[in-house]
Amino acid sequence: MSVTDKEQPETGDSDLVTKDPKPVARTPEPEIRDEALDTEYKKAEKARIESEKRYRAILDNIEEAYYETDQRGNLTFFNESLCRMIGYTRAELLGMNNRQFMEPGMARQVYRSFNQVYTTGAPSRSVDWVLIKKDGEKCVVEASVSLIKGPDGQPVGFRGIIRDLTHHKRTRAALRSIEEKNRTILDSNPDPVVVYDREGRVTYFNPAFARTFGWTLGDKLGRRLDEFVPKENWPETLMMINKVKAGQSFSGIESRRLTNWGEIIPVSISGAVHTDDQGQIIGSVINLRDISEHKKLEAQLFQSQKMEAIGRLAGGLAHELKNRMFVITGYSQLLSGFLDELATHRLDDRLNRVREDLLNVIPEIKKREGQGDSPITNTLAGLAADLDDIERDLSKNLAETIAEGRDGLGEITASVELSVELINRLLNFSFEEMLKLIDVDLNEVIENIVKILKLTIGEDIVIETRLARDLAPVRADKSLIEQVIMNMAINSRDAMRRKETGLKQLIISTENAVTSKKGIPGLLEPDQGFVCLSVSDRGEGMSPEIIPHIFDPFYTTKGFEGTGLGLSVIYGIVKQHRGWIDVESKPGQGTTFKVYLPMAAPTPVLPDRRMII
Repeated sequence: MSVTDKEQPETGDSDLVTKDPKPVARTPEPEIRDEALDTEYKKAEKARIESEKRYRAILDNIEEAYYETDQRGNLTFFNESLCRMIGYTRAELLGMNNRQFMEPGMARQVYRSFNQVYTTGAPSRSVDWVLIKKDGEKCVVEASVSLIKGPDGQPVGFRGIIRDLTHHKRTRAALRSIEEKNRTILDSNPDPVVVYDREGRVTYFNPAFARTFGWTLGDKLGRRLDEFVPKENWPETLMMINKVKAGQSFSGIESRRLTNWGEIIPVSISGAVHTDDQGQIIGSVINLRDISEHKKLEAQLFQSQKMEAIGRLAGGLAHELKNRMFVITGYSQLLSGFLDELATHRLDDRLNRVREDLLNVIPEIKKREGQGDSPITNTLAGLAADLDDIERDLSKNLAETIAEGRDGLGEITASVELSVELINRLLNFSFEEMLKLIDVDLNEVIENIVKILKLTIGEDIVIETRLARDLAPVRADKSLIEQVIMNMAINSRDAMRRKETGLKQLIISTENAVTSKKGIPGLLEPDQGFVCLSVSDRGEGMSPEIIPHIFDPFYTTKGFEGTGLGLSVIYGIVKQHRGWIDVESKPGQGTTFKVYLPMAAPTPVLPDRRMII
């Protein structure tokens, strides 16, 4: 390569200068005029040699390579680091041109750097020079270039420092690969992950975080997420922050976090410290798992276990009550038979016979005594008259007593019948009632019940059905499913009647679906087909505090109007059919009950059904 006042074509084969460099003028040897000057000269020369030795020793012990070239690019001076860097001996390198350990393209790039320095006189720094070692291996270097000027101030060559970046490049490439791999893992992680610096500012969060909580990384990068934490959840949050500051990890701490749209989500939080390559803490990495579904399933499991326990209690109570009802019914029947016998037993006939006997005795006494009325005959006549009055009073009182007894027995019988109905409900709730299972078309059942509801639920309530055309049948006890629908409809009617204003609408719908619920004993298997029966109303709705208790036996919000068993019976029947119920409700916005029952057979094709009453 060559460098002139004008840049030459980049052939890569020219020297660094096109004209011979001016010979470096040597300072003439001083004339030794006397012994003192000779001694002074020797001292200066010795000092120069010592300085050069120190200079070379320093250069040979630095890690970076130092080089000097003439204007043609031939190496004139260098340290041992350059020899080690590219594998040549000092003898081999001395006088070698840079083109001999570079590819042509690289040599042209170096030529431009040298030419720029020669033209401008300003030093330059170049990155990513590629040198070819003696063994053929390549190394990437960072090099500086500056001019060497002679005593007359004219350029006589170039010098610079070369730093081997090969290991650094490989390390950076490896780190970049690891970072990309880690970023890929974080980006594909279904759990939200957020990375904070030491001051709690966001440096990264993954797409799952953005999806779950609604913020974008651009919105929150470099900012704190204080609004992310509800006030009541700061105690455990501060505890987690203190753990990270102390260099400790944590896992599975349950808390809650706010979304961008104001929803509170239950989360399980795990965290670890984020360190740099020197092991210094520079922040934290936090993993948040949305456990909303887990909490819901946990609540359902708790509800299921609670209802199972209550069901066993209700079943035992129902059997005990049933035994008592048998005793009451038996004694009632005995009492009824006694009243029947008493009604047929004619006391007046006996009294009439006694009265007639008395009247027959009076003439005989008169005849025997040969006289008319006497005290005896008068007494007997009076007694006969009294017996007649007694007979009338006894008949009247007996009839009234028997009537009252029959009325009392009627009340006892009615109470027993109501008690038996209550017992049967308890047995339904306790899952002890035997099912008569058949394939049931819910659409057909709903259409038949709607006809009854139209007559009983009230003209002020609009009933709408939204029935799936391709609804699969369910394996169920038809009469119990009818009871489920009726109970839910009546419950919705009562809720709407307590709401003074607004549209009163009852919507009954059906659809096919597939469940992904897991871990609830007795419910559907994962991915099993099921039919969803939904009953929605525009009633007064329920608060979150009420919903967990609505299936509890004898729990009611209707005061003395309700028994508190309607929804409990629904729960028991659905549980018997290996299904479950979901409830969605908000105060003032109505309630939706969704009953899920397992499919009984492949889906048939049925005509579309939709009607509004």
